[in-house]
Amino acid sequence: MTRDPSFDTVAVAALDDAALVRALRAHALTLDAAEARRVRELLGRDPTLTELTLFDTMWSEHCSYKSSRPTLKEFLPTTGSNVIVGPVEDAGIVDFGTVDGVRWGVIIAHESHNHPSQVMPVEGAATGIGGIVRDVYCMGGEVIGVLDPLRFGWPLGEGGAHRLDIAREVVTGIWEYGNALGVPNLGGDVYFHPSFDDNCLVNVVALGLVPADHITHSAVPAQARAEPYDLILVGKPTDWSGMGGAAFASATLDAGAAMENKGSVQVPDPFLKRVLTVANREVLRLARERGIVVGFKDLGAGGVSCVTSELADAGGFGCDVDLALVHVAGDDVPARVIACSETQERYGLAVPARFTAEVLKVYNEDFALPDLYEGACARRIGRATDDGIYRLRLGDRVLCEAPIATVTCGIAYARAEAPPPPPAPAPARAAEAPDALIAAEWVRLVGHLNAASREHLYRHYDPEVRGCTVLRPGEADAGVVAPVPGSVLGVAVSVDGNPLVGLRDPYQAGLRAVVEAARNVACVGGRPAAVTDCLNFGNPEDPEVFRQFREAVRGVGDACRGVTLHARGGEPLPVVSGNVSLYNQSAAGRTVAPSPIIACVGNVADVTLCRSQRLKAAGDRLYLVGLPDGASGATLAAEAGLVFGRDVLAPTDLDAARREIAAVCDLAEAGLLQAAHDVSDGGLAVCLAEMALGPRGREPLGAVVALPEACRGLTLREFLFGERGGFVVEVAGPDAARAEQVLAKAGAVWACLGEVVDSEALTVRDAAGREVVVELDELELSWREGLTRVLAARGLPDPADRVEPPVVVDEPAAPVAFVAGARPRVAVLQLPGMNCEDESARALTAAGARAEIFRWTRPAAELADFDGYLVPGGFSYQDRVRAGAVAAKDPLLEALLAADAAGKPILGICNGCQVLVEAGLVPGLARGRVEVALAPNRIPGRRGYFSRWVVLEAVAGSRCRFLEGLPRTLPVPIAHAEGRFTHEDPAFFARLRDEGLLAYRYAAASPQGEGPGNPNGSLLATAAMTNPAGNVLAIMPHPERAAWLFQVPEDLDHPWGRRRRELIGEHGALLGAGPGLAVLRRLVELC
Repeated sequence: MTRDPSFDTVAVAALDDAALVRALRAHALTLDAAEARRVRELLGRDPTLTELTLFDTMWSEHCSYKSSRPTLKEFLPTTGSNVIVGPVEDAGIVDFGTVDGVRWGVIIAHESHNHPSQVMPVEGAATGIGGIVRDVYCMGGEVIGVLDPLRFGWPLGEGGAHRLDIAREVVTGIWEYGNALGVPNLGGDVYFHPSFDDNCLVNVVALGLVPADHITHSAVPAQARAEPYDLILVGKPTDWSGMGGAAFASATLDAGAAMENKGSVQVPDPFLKRVLTVANREVLRLARERGIVVGFKDLGAGGVSCVTSELADAGGFGCDVDLALVHVAGDDVPARVIACSETQERYGLAVPARFTAEVLKVYNEDFALPDLYEGACARRIGRATDDGIYRLRLGDRVLCEAPIATVTCGIAYARAEAPPPPPAPAPARAAEAPDALIAAEWVRLVGHLNAASREHLYRHYDPEVRGCTVLRPGEADAGVVAPVPGSVLGVAVSVDGNPLVGLRDPYQAGLRAVVEAARNVACVGGRPAAVTDCLNFGNPEDPEVFRQFREAVRGVGDACRGVTLHARGGEPLPVVSGNVSLYNQSAAGRTVAPSPIIACVGNVADVTLCRSQRLKAAGDRLYLVGLPDGASGATLAAEAGLVFGRDVLAPTDLDAARREIAAVCDLAEAGLLQAAHDVSDGGLAVCLAEMALGPRGREPLGAVVALPEACRGLTLREFLFGERGGFVVEVAGPDAARAEQVLAKAGAVWACLGEVVDSEALTVRDAAGREVVVELDELELSWREGLTRVLAARGLPDPADRVEPPVVVDEPAAPVAFVAGARPRVAVLQLPGMNCEDESARALTAAGARAEIFRWTRPAAELADFDGYLVPGGFSYQDRVRAGAVAAKDPLLEALLAADAAGKPILGICNGCQVLVEAGLVPGLARGRVEVALAPNRIPGRRGYFSRWVVLEAVAGSRCRFLEGLPRTLPVPIAHAEGRFTHEDPAFFARLRDEGLLAYRYAAASPQGEGPGNPNGSLLATAAMTNPAGNVLAIMPHPERAAWLFQVPEDLDHPWGRRRRELIGEHGALLGAGPGLAVLRRLVELC
């Protein structure tokens, strides 16, 4: 066995600086000579190699904020009357509201995974999601959403293919992890710019919810002074992966050493994370039930050494940790790697010694971690001590022994700051091209990579999982969820940050990012409640870069004090969490654009009033809230080569912005908004185009607008393409007078802009009678294809088995009644990796069942006691081999085969559908055998996961008993990567149809044949099938995610979409039955 140098003492005092640096680099440590000597000074002796490795992590920029902390403290407001937990733990928490006597908090965390994603894009992006959700879970909460602000290099020209691959693979990493974990993706943004050619930025935001009295802290509790507390490590076995990750993230990225750096990137496993998430929930429940206080923290940078030292120090304790007790992958892992590796999917807990055995049982027996993943388990690895010493050992051999405050105290630098650049001379107003060219410029602008539709990206992500989504990506400026069942309180969240502004003026970049994120939240009726920041910059040792950083942070702070908490007496908008990512530059010295990226979370008083941004009805009035000034500096139009206005940044009036945001929130809460959209990238031109365009299928609406009196000094280009910021709001004609009173009362600057018209064009007129008319079909083609034509996967033909879906006839949306009387007992199977059991059980309960989640570790024989069964969606057993194949061999499926033989009803949804197919329950011609395949989606131009709403049509002559009494068509969402029903002989599906074994097929959504259609290339557009007895329904779409009316997109071209629009503000109706509940009701009725 190779000798382990972890215990070696490094002769810091005896080595000169050059020799010391060589010794440090020989062990892949990034400490400089002065820092190593400081370690020796603190310890009072030469350190061991393990101690130097530990300090290398703890003193990295990533962990210590050694260059940024003083600036953050100087400029950012972090407290407020709504702040429950500020930026002192893994995530911040702000007040959400009280429902039925329970006070809830919204958790928000913000991180970056930039360097890892540049080197290994799939793994880097995936572990970014994995790390940020752990921060929420460790606060005792449930993740209710994630967002992903992304920045990529320019994908065209020389080197563009590599940068394009990075973008595609980052998206793959995000969907592979987030979708498998079962957290909804609520938004994000993406920019392409040459400054990111060598350093992409992958920022991640996680949103959570927690009852205020369930909050868990990342500290050994004070109760450890009265009784002994153990330290428990749970999760994946420790290995070499991620070793040195924090230091890697805190250094200049050297593309030439990319292969060497791959070992610093963690290896993700969302399947294990999902099982751990459910197990953690059970441990915390048991602790609350017993009145036990625990400490809980995830293992990120620094691994075991970091989590144990920080847990203990935060509580005012020391600790004794024995690395010999840590579960490892293999026998050749050195002690310092066991101590400091950033192996993913691990948590640390501090629990009373009397509770330890029960905690270990939950993980190791009740959730059977050792059986699911080789080497995974929970183990006691140490204990809290009251001597204030951090003691790290391997058996009897000591690796580190020091005052714990020494280990965790960090380090700080006073970086040099360059002087501000001299003011530039005022530029002249540009000479413009003829107005006749504006329409063509408008069309070109909406197709720019940084303005075009992001649908190609967000369709990879699942926004519906958990069943509480109100507004999804692409529907509005912010995502909205209603996370507490039965309550109309909601959370709105958005991200923003503009690299073009960052290059021009970092102060304005920070300021505008806050203002625009707050505007986005206001568009859906959210009152800004808090922000987080991710500050992405180059090398802080460069005085100019450090000046940019300080200016951006100053801008963020000023904006927070300017926007304020409207409902709390003008307090500053608090910054409750965040991250600093420095050294985002290449070895050649190329630095990313200064990129302060802001996430804003807002409180929505009534989600039934939330509206999409799409134009609603001809005759509605359009208002401009906040007026443009025509400056062209750092605008998207100028970046696209359009010439207009003066090349200066438009000023941001924070007092005006505060009043405008308040006014739009007031309009929303009064139920006066039909639609709202912020004016930002691309100016009014892109804003109006995005309001006119949207989901295919609905009759298009245009607009006629005129330059307001206050804008008469602007040219048409200045009016359309300037980016000073503001809103366009749509108000129904009869509500116009009330809306104008609300705007005036708020003190906002506003003007009548025009009206919505029944036309397929946008028309803009000035006072002189000049007008620009642009056809919506031209805008739509440019906007929809601008990004897709670059990112789309090549070489994927339209499948030969793709058929035109049938045309359906319009029919009324009729909600089913809730079941009264007998409540049959229905089991919701919880196989490891499934992630839809909670919302499925909730919907079943609403449909009249006594729903019970049945964990895979329970005896399969107990399933016989149930009246019906639901196999939910997710990624059972990680979908190894192929989707559903391993789960079909689980003993629980033998019990389902017996239940089927007894005629009991069985419903399989998405992954559950795949499991039923693999188990031979459907189509059931040769029962128990796999007769059809659910293959990867086959969609021209794209690969992988696909998520959207579709319309199902019942197949005539189907034997499926679930269909009896149901409407012929149902709108429901799909979210899958392997959902294509197929067979080597296409005629086999014709036989299934003729024998009545097909249940639902994908259908067009309107008589014109437009709409979602066949989304994955299934034979005969098959979406669901049954068995000969008709008691089993295997369906790929998700009816449980359409169980309530508020879940239905209001822009959906179906009677249920119209019903959703017509009932805006009606609490009872929108919190009542949606189209999918009918399917679950049938399961209950068949029991």
